[in-house]
Amino acid sequence: MNEVYKKFGQALKLERENKNISLADLSDELKISEENLTYIEAGEIDQLPSELYYNLFAKSYSKALGIDYNKTIEAIKEDLGEPIENAEQEQKGKEPDAQKTKAEDAAAAESNWFKKKFITLIIVIVGIFVIFMAIYKLFIEEDSPASTPDVTEPALPVEESPSSEAGPVSDEITGYNWDVSAPEEPPPFNMTLTAREECWVSLRADGDTVIFRNLVPWREYRAEARYRMKITVAQPSLVEIKLNDKPVDLRDPQTRRISGVEINQVNLDSVLNPPPQPEPEPVQPAAVQKQDSPAQTPQTTAAPTNPGDTVTRATPVRNTDTPDTVGPDSTRNQGEE
Repeated sequence: MNEVYKKFGQALKLERENKNISLADLSDELKISEENLTYIEAGEIDQLPSELYYNLFAKSYSKALGIDYNKTIEAIKEDLGEPIENAEQEQKGKEPDAQKTKAEDAAAAESNWFKKKFITLIIVIVGIFVIFMAIYKLFIEEDSPASTPDVTEPALPVEESPSSEAGPVSDEITGYNWDVSAPEEPPPFNMTLTAREECWVSLRADGDTVIFRNLVPWREYRAEARYRMKITVAQPSLVEIKLNDKPVDLRDPQTRRISGVEINQVNLDSVLNPPPQPEPEPVQPAAVQKQDSPAQTPQTTAAPTNPGDTVTRATPVRNTDTPDTVGPDSTRNQGEE
Protein backbone atom coordinates (compact mmCIF):
# COMPACT_ATOMS: atom_id res chain seq x y z
CA MET A 1 0.00 0.00 0.00
CA ASN A 2 2.92 2.35 0.67
CA GLU A 3 4.04 1.78 -2.91
CA VAL A 4 0.69 3.13 -4.13
CA TYR A 5 1.13 6.31 -2.07
CA LYS A 6 4.68 6.80 -3.38
CA LYS A 7 3.60 6.37 -7.01
CA PHE A 8 0.71 8.78 -6.46
CA GLY A 9 3.03 11.32 -4.81
CA GLN A 10 5.47 11.14 -7.70
CA ALA A 11 2.61 11.76 -10.16
CA LEU A 12 1.50 14.82 -8.19
CA LYS A 13 5.01 16.22 -8.05
CA LEU A 14 5.58 15.66 -11.76
CA GLU A 15 2.31 17.42 -12.67
CA ARG A 16 3.14 20.34 -10.37
CA GLU A 17 6.56 20.83 -11.94
CA ASN A 18 5.09 20.63 -15.45
CA LYS A 19 2.70 23.48 -14.55
CA ASN A 20 5.53 25.52 -12.97
CA ILE A 21 3.75 25.78 -9.63
CA SER A 22 5.97 26.17 -6.61
CA LEU A 23 5.31 24.30 -3.42
CA ALA A 24 4.94 27.59 -1.51
CA ASP A 25 2.25 28.90 -3.89
CA LEU A 26 0.36 25.64 -3.65
CA SER A 27 0.60 25.74 0.13
CA ASP A 28 -0.91 29.26 0.22
CA GLU A 29 -3.72 28.20 -2.08
CA LEU A 30 -4.65 24.97 -0.26
CA LYS A 31 -3.92 26.28 3.27
CA ILE A 32 -1.76 23.19 3.85
CA SER A 33 1.79 23.46 5.14
CA GLU A 34 4.69 22.80 2.77
CA GLU A 35 5.90 20.05 5.08
CA ASN A 36 2.67 18.07 4.73
CA LEU A 37 2.69 18.56 0.94
CA THR A 38 6.25 17.22 0.89
CA TYR A 39 5.12 14.12 2.83
CA ILE A 40 2.33 13.55 0.29
CA GLU A 41 4.71 13.79 -2.67
CA ALA A 42 7.12 11.41 -0.93
CA GLY A 43 4.31 8.99 -0.07
CA GLU A 44 5.27 9.09 3.64
CA ILE A 45 1.82 8.61 5.09
CA ASP A 46 3.23 7.73 8.50
CA GLN A 47 4.48 11.33 8.94
CA LEU A 48 0.88 12.63 8.88
CA PRO A 49 -1.44 12.46 11.94
CA SER A 50 -3.61 9.76 10.38
CA GLU A 51 -4.63 8.19 7.09
CA LEU A 52 -7.75 10.37 7.11
CA TYR A 53 -5.57 13.49 6.91
CA TYR A 54 -3.67 11.97 3.98
CA ASN A 55 -6.87 11.31 2.05
CA LEU A 56 -8.12 14.88 2.63
CA PHE A 57 -4.79 16.54 1.75
CA ALA A 58 -4.17 14.29 -1.26
CA LYS A 59 -7.64 14.96 -2.70
CA SER A 60 -7.20 18.73 -2.32
CA TYR A 61 -3.71 18.52 -3.88
CA SER A 62 -4.91 16.51 -6.87
CA LYS A 63 -7.99 18.75 -7.38
CA ALA A 64 -5.77 21.85 -7.49
CA LEU A 65 -3.66 20.24 -10.26
CA GLY A 66 -6.71 18.95 -12.18
CA ILE A 67 -6.08 15.25 -11.42
CA ASP A 68 -8.89 12.79 -10.58
CA TYR A 69 -7.85 11.24 -7.27
CA ASN A 70 -9.96 8.05 -7.47
CA LYS A 71 -9.12 7.19 -11.07
CA THR A 72 -5.40 7.82 -10.51
CA ILE A 73 -5.32 5.58 -7.43
CA GLU A 74 -7.18 2.85 -9.33
CA ALA A 75 -4.75 3.08 -12.27
CA ILE A 76 -1.72 2.84 -9.97
CA LYS A 77 -3.17 -0.19 -8.14
CA GLU A 78 -3.97 -1.84 -11.45
CA ASP A 79 -0.34 -1.42 -12.55
CA LEU A 80 0.91 -2.87 -9.27
CA GLY A 81 -1.56 -5.73 -9.42
CA GLU A 82 -3.46 -4.86 -6.27
CA PRO A 83 -7.25 -5.42 -6.09
CA ILE A 84 -9.31 -2.36 -6.77
CA GLU A 85 -12.09 -3.35 -4.37
CA ASN A 86 -9.79 -2.98 -1.43
CA ALA A 87 -8.92 0.52 -2.58
CA GLU A 88 -12.57 1.44 -2.86
CA GLN A 89 -13.22 0.01 0.57
CA GLU A 90 -10.29 1.92 2.00
CA GLN A 91 -11.37 5.17 0.33
CA LYS A 92 -15.13 4.99 0.86
CA GLY A 93 -15.60 2.59 3.72
CA LYS A 94 -13.29 4.07 6.32
CA GLU A 95 -14.59 7.60 6.14
CA PRO A 96 -18.25 6.68 6.72
CA ASP A 97 -17.21 4.41 9.58
CA ALA A 98 -15.33 7.22 11.24
CA GLN A 99 -18.23 9.62 10.75
CA LYS A 100 -20.64 7.01 12.07
CA THR A 101 -18.53 6.49 15.16
CA LYS A 102 -18.41 10.22 15.83
CA ALA A 103 -22.19 10.52 15.38
CA GLU A 104 -22.78 7.64 17.79
CA ASP A 105 -20.48 9.19 20.36
CA ALA A 106 -22.26 12.55 20.06
CA ALA A 107 -25.68 10.93 20.41
CA ALA A 108 -24.55 8.99 23.48
CA ALA A 109 -23.14 12.15 25.08
CA GLU A 110 -26.34 14.06 24.38
CA SER A 111 -28.42 11.24 25.86
CA ASN A 112 -26.32 11.18 29.02
CA TRP A 113 -26.63 14.99 29.36
CA PHE A 114 -30.42 14.79 29.04
CA LYS A 115 -30.64 12.03 31.64
CA LYS A 116 -28.54 14.04 34.09
CA LYS A 117 -30.67 17.16 33.61
CA PHE A 118 -33.89 15.18 34.00
CA ILE A 119 -32.72 13.53 37.23
CA THR A 120 -31.60 16.90 38.59
CA LEU A 121 -34.99 18.44 37.80
CA ILE A 122 -36.85 15.63 39.60
CA ILE A 123 -34.66 16.03 42.67
CA VAL A 124 -35.32 19.78 42.77
CA ILE A 125 -39.11 19.29 42.47
CA VAL A 126 -39.14 16.69 45.25
CA GLY A 127 -37.07 18.97 47.50
CA ILE A 128 -39.45 21.92 46.96
CA PHE A 129 -42.44 19.72 47.74
CA VAL A 130 -40.86 18.46 50.97
CA ILE A 131 -40.04 22.01 52.09
CA PHE A 132 -43.59 23.19 51.35
CA MET A 133 -45.14 20.32 53.36
CA ALA A 134 -42.87 21.05 56.30
CA ILE A 135 -43.87 24.73 56.31
CA TYR A 136 -47.54 23.78 56.06
CA LYS A 137 -47.33 21.39 59.02
CA LEU A 138 -45.43 23.83 61.22
CA PHE A 139 -47.24 27.10 60.58
CA ILE A 140 -50.43 26.83 58.53
CA GLU A 141 -51.98 23.72 60.11
CA GLU A 142 -51.60 25.10 63.64
CA ASP A 143 -53.58 28.23 62.76
CA SER A 144 -56.37 26.38 60.91
CA PRO A 145 -60.00 26.50 62.27
CA ALA A 146 -59.88 22.83 63.29
CA SER A 147 -57.32 23.56 66.03
CA THR A 148 -59.14 26.59 67.48
CA PRO A 149 -62.44 26.44 69.40
CA ASP A 150 -65.54 27.60 67.56
CA VAL A 151 -66.67 30.83 69.19
CA THR A 152 -69.70 32.53 67.67
CA GLU A 153 -70.61 36.09 68.43
CA PRO A 154 -74.18 37.41 68.34
CA ALA A 155 -74.99 39.26 65.15
CA LEU A 156 -75.47 42.98 65.52
CA PRO A 157 -78.65 44.52 64.14
CA VAL A 158 -78.20 46.38 60.91
CA GLU A 159 -79.84 49.77 60.69
CA GLU A 160 -81.41 50.59 57.39
CA SER A 161 -80.38 53.93 56.02
CA PRO A 162 -83.11 56.20 54.72
CA SER A 163 -81.24 56.52 51.42
CA SER A 164 -81.79 52.82 50.69
CA GLU A 165 -85.55 53.31 50.42
CA ALA A 166 -86.63 54.04 46.89
CA GLY A 167 -88.60 57.24 46.61
CA PRO A 168 -91.31 58.06 44.11
CA VAL A 169 -90.25 58.38 40.50
CA SER A 170 -90.27 61.93 39.20
CA ASP A 171 -93.00 62.87 36.74
CA GLU A 172 -90.38 64.39 34.42
CA ILE A 173 -88.66 61.03 34.07
CA THR A 174 -91.83 59.04 33.52
CA GLY A 175 -93.20 61.54 31.02
CA TYR A 176 -90.00 61.89 29.00
CA ASN A 177 -90.18 60.78 25.40
CA TRP A 178 -87.29 58.38 24.98
CA ASP A 179 -88.03 57.72 21.30
CA VAL A 180 -85.93 60.61 20.05
CA SER A 181 -84.62 60.31 16.52
CA ALA A 182 -80.94 60.72 15.83
CA PRO A 183 -79.86 64.25 14.84
CA GLU A 184 -79.60 64.83 11.11
CA GLU A 185 -76.61 66.39 9.46
CA PRO A 186 -77.11 70.06 8.56
CA PRO A 187 -77.45 70.96 4.89
CA PRO A 188 -74.28 72.28 3.24
CA PHE A 189 -73.82 75.90 2.28
CA ASN A 190 -71.65 77.38 -0.47
CA MET A 191 -69.65 80.53 -1.10
CA THR A 192 -68.84 82.15 -4.45
CA LEU A 193 -65.98 84.61 -4.96
CA THR A 194 -65.46 86.87 -7.99
CA ALA A 195 -62.60 89.36 -8.10
CA ARG A 196 -62.67 92.48 -10.24
CA GLU A 197 -58.88 92.74 -9.97
CA GLU A 198 -56.15 90.40 -8.79
CA CYS A 199 -56.52 89.95 -5.03
CA TRP A 200 -55.15 87.49 -2.46
CA VAL A 201 -57.74 85.30 -0.64
CA SER A 202 -57.49 82.52 1.96
CA LEU A 203 -60.56 80.24 2.35
CA ARG A 204 -60.87 77.12 4.53
CA ALA A 205 -63.93 74.84 4.40
CA ASP A 206 -64.48 72.29 7.20
CA GLY A 207 -60.78 72.49 8.11
CA ASP A 208 -59.48 72.00 4.54
CA THR A 209 -57.70 74.77 2.64
CA VAL A 210 -59.74 75.45 -0.50
CA ILE A 211 -58.19 78.72 -1.70
CA PHE A 212 -54.82 80.21 -0.76
CA ARG A 213 -53.77 82.33 -3.71
CA ASN A 214 -54.35 85.44 -5.79
CA LEU A 215 -57.71 85.32 -7.54
CA VAL A 216 -57.78 85.69 -11.30
CA PRO A 217 -59.98 88.66 -12.25
CA TRP A 218 -63.54 87.78 -13.27
CA ARG A 219 -63.08 84.08 -12.63
CA GLU A 220 -65.71 82.51 -10.37
CA TYR A 221 -64.41 80.48 -7.39
CA ARG A 222 -66.92 78.29 -5.58
CA ALA A 223 -66.49 76.31 -2.34
CA GLU A 224 -68.89 74.22 -0.28
CA ALA A 225 -68.91 73.31 3.42
CA ARG A 226 -71.23 71.53 5.81
CA TYR A 227 -70.18 73.00 9.13
CA ARG A 228 -67.96 76.07 8.87
CA MET A 229 -65.90 78.34 6.62
CA LYS A 230 -63.15 80.80 7.43
CA ILE A 231 -62.17 83.52 4.98
CA THR A 232 -59.55 86.28 4.77
CA VAL A 233 -59.48 88.83 1.92
CA ALA A 234 -56.61 91.26 1.40
CA GLN A 235 -58.72 93.92 -0.37
CA PRO A 236 -62.43 93.35 0.28
CA SER A 237 -63.48 96.15 -2.07
CA LEU A 238 -62.13 94.16 -5.06
CA VAL A 239 -63.96 90.89 -4.36
CA GLU A 240 -67.68 90.14 -4.63
CA ILE A 241 -68.77 87.51 -2.09
CA LYS A 242 -71.96 85.45 -2.37
CA LEU A 243 -73.24 83.07 0.27
CA ASN A 244 -75.76 80.55 -1.04
CA ASP A 245 -75.88 82.69 -4.21
CA LYS A 246 -76.80 85.75 -2.20
CA PRO A 247 -74.43 88.75 -2.02
CA VAL A 248 -73.20 89.36 1.49
CA ASP A 249 -70.94 91.92 3.12
CA LEU A 250 -68.46 90.28 5.52
CA ARG A 251 -66.45 93.41 6.23
CA ASP A 252 -65.96 94.53 9.80
CA PRO A 253 -68.10 97.65 10.42
CA GLN A 254 -65.21 99.46 12.10
CA THR A 255 -62.07 98.36 10.24
CA ARG A 256 -63.81 97.55 6.91
CA ARG A 257 -61.56 94.50 6.57
CA ILE A 258 -62.20 90.76 6.17
CA SER A 259 -59.68 88.89 8.34
CA GLY A 260 -60.42 85.43 9.74
CA VAL A 261 -64.20 85.79 9.42
CA GLU A 262 -65.88 82.49 10.33
CA ILE A 263 -69.26 81.38 8.98
CA ASN A 264 -70.92 78.31 10.51
CA GLN A 265 -74.34 76.76 10.98
CA VAL A 266 -74.93 78.96 14.03
CA ASN A 267 -74.40 82.39 12.43
CA LEU A 268 -75.36 81.47 8.86
CA ASP A 269 -78.85 82.98 9.07
CA SER A 270 -77.58 86.18 10.64
CA VAL A 271 -75.02 86.57 7.85
CA LEU A 272 -77.58 85.97 5.11
CA ASN A 273 -80.21 88.18 6.78
CA PRO A 274 -78.33 90.77 8.81
CA PRO A 275 -80.44 92.91 11.17
CA PRO A 276 -81.07 96.48 9.98
CA GLN A 277 -78.47 98.89 11.20
CA PRO A 278 -79.80 102.02 12.94
CA GLU A 279 -79.27 105.17 10.92
CA PRO A 280 -76.78 107.54 12.51
CA GLU A 281 -78.24 110.71 13.95
CA PRO A 282 -77.41 113.88 11.96
CA VAL A 283 -74.79 115.99 13.64
CA GLN A 284 -75.95 119.58 14.12
CA PRO A 285 -73.26 122.19 13.53
CA ALA A 286 -72.32 124.26 16.56
CA ALA A 287 -73.78 127.80 16.62
CA VAL A 288 -71.16 130.33 15.60
CA GLN A 289 -71.59 133.73 17.13
CA LYS A 290 -70.40 136.45 14.80
CA GLN A 291 -68.67 139.24 16.61
CA ASP A 292 -68.97 142.61 14.98
CA SER A 293 -65.92 144.77 14.72
CA PRO A 294 -65.83 148.01 16.64
CA ALA A 295 -66.17 149.91 13.39
CA GLN A 296 -69.48 148.19 12.56
CA THR A 297 -71.01 148.23 16.06
CA PRO A 298 -72.30 151.63 17.11
CA GLN A 299 -70.97 152.69 20.46
CA THR A 300 -73.21 154.60 22.85
CA THR A 301 -72.25 156.51 25.89
CA ALA A 302 -74.69 157.20 28.62
CA ALA A 303 -74.54 160.29 30.81
CA PRO A 304 -76.86 159.76 33.73
CA THR A 305 -78.52 162.93 35.07
CA ASN A 306 -81.05 161.53 37.33
CA PRO A 307 -81.39 158.10 38.79
CA GLY A 308 -84.56 157.48 36.82
CA ASP A 309 -83.59 159.08 33.45
CA THR A 310 -80.97 157.74 31.08
CA VAL A 311 -79.94 159.66 27.97
CA THR A 312 -78.24 157.72 25.16
CA ARG A 313 -76.07 159.61 22.69
CA ALA A 314 -75.06 157.92 19.44
CA THR A 315 -71.55 158.31 18.15
CA PRO A 316 -71.26 158.66 14.36
CA VAL A 317 -69.56 155.69 12.77
CA ARG A 318 -67.72 155.62 9.51
CA ASN A 319 -69.46 153.67 6.81
CA THR A 320 -67.18 150.84 5.84
CA ASP A 321 -69.55 149.28 3.35
CA THR A 322 -68.25 151.55 0.57
CA PRO A 323 -64.95 150.16 -0.61
CA ASP A 324 -62.02 152.45 -0.85
CA THR A 325 -60.85 153.03 -4.35
CA VAL A 326 -57.69 154.49 -5.69
CA GLY A 327 -58.11 157.39 -8.13
CA PRO A 328 -59.46 160.93 -8.42
CA ASP A 329 -62.76 160.05 -6.87
CA SER A 330 -61.08 158.71 -3.79
CA THR A 331 -59.16 162.00 -3.37
CA ARG A 332 -62.32 163.94 -3.68
CA ASN A 333 -64.03 161.87 -1.08
CA GLN A 334 -61.19 162.40 1.37
CA GLY A 335 -61.41 166.21 0.78
CA GLU A 336 -65.08 166.27 1.42
CA GLU A 337 -64.61 164.39 4.68
